[in-house]
Amino acid sequence: MSNNAPKPASGGKFTTAIIVSCFWCVVIVGILLWRQATQMPPPAPPASPTTSPAPSGPDQSAQSDSYIPIKRPRPAHYAAEQPPPPLPRGPIDPPPKRPAGSAPAPVVEQVPVPVALAVGGFETGGYSSGSISGKVFLKGTPPSEITIRFDEVCGRLHPNGETTHRYLVADDGGLANVVVYISKGLENIKFPVPAPIELNQKDCFFEPYVSAVMIGQTVSFKNSDAMLHNVRALPRVDGNQEFNFGQPHKNMVDKTTFTRKITQKEVMVKIFCNVHEWMLAHVAVLDNPCFAVTDTNGNFRISNVPPGNYTLVATHLKAGSVTNNISVVAGQDSNQDFTLSVPKAR
Repeated sequence: MSNNAPKPASGGKFTTAIIVSCFWCVVIVGILLWRQATQMPPPAPPASPTTSPAPSGPDQSAQSDSYIPIKRPRPAHYAAEQPPPPLPRGPIDPPPKRPAGSAPAPVVEQVPVPVALAVGGFETGGYSSGSISGKVFLKGTPPSEITIRFDEVCGRLHPNGETTHRYLVADDGGLANVVVYISKGLENIKFPVPAPIELNQKDCFFEPYVSAVMIGQTVSFKNSDAMLHNVRALPRVDGNQEFNFGQPHKNMVDKTTFTRKITQKEVMVKIFCNVHEWMLAHVAVLDNPCFAVTDTNGNFRISNVPPGNYTLVATHLKAGSVTNNISVVAGQDSNQDFTLSVPKAR
């Protein structure tokens, strides 16, 4: 063997081994890093219920009793939670400022509203009131009443006959069907409208014969007879309108005509039936609810009258009217009697 043959390069083998080793090191490190990045951390052991806070968040209501919170690592760059800012004190939107020179808004005082009674008078709703009572007497001897000439149908309802009742006088002279009312002193008080009243056509008469209402108060006309009646009004004051309507059947009722047609104060409005000429009624239409109609003994009482000084009037269909001044004191009854006289024969 010649001494000139080439020798193996031992240094090249060493270099190749180093390169292969480095390659596998890089692969192994990459695999480890990949596994570390993708592997989930093991679940934390359940905390004690006495020391672990309850889970919070939008899914809290859906958690079961076996819920175990998992603590996940938070990235280092995640900002720490800050406590919420304190709520502002005082109103968020201040009230608007009143322009300079403008007047302040008025303060509205709640005043109890009186509630009217059906028979006159009114509820004063918290403040004290008084009352007026008395009796109306008739002086003189009234003329005799006239016997009514019924038709055949109505005559069967009154076999003993009937007379007119223009003067109904008690044994002591007390006079019925007198309207007593306050005519002056209540102009500045606004009253609510009292409850409706009824004029009933029964047994061929209007009942009641004399009544009183406040302007706007409903007057209900009812026919309680199984026959034709008609209701006709003949007012005399400007602004009040005549009306006339029939009620041919029993239990027919009209609740609107009087209120629509009679809108002004008038003492008295005459109501009658054209079918039966003796059927009459009279309605006093007043501008306040402080009134009364005397009973069969001539007595009257007006309740719930505000304290003050008033003009009191007593008026009768045939005996005329008288006037008196009266003072009403809170919590007291003021007495006032009247005497009317039979007019002289013409």
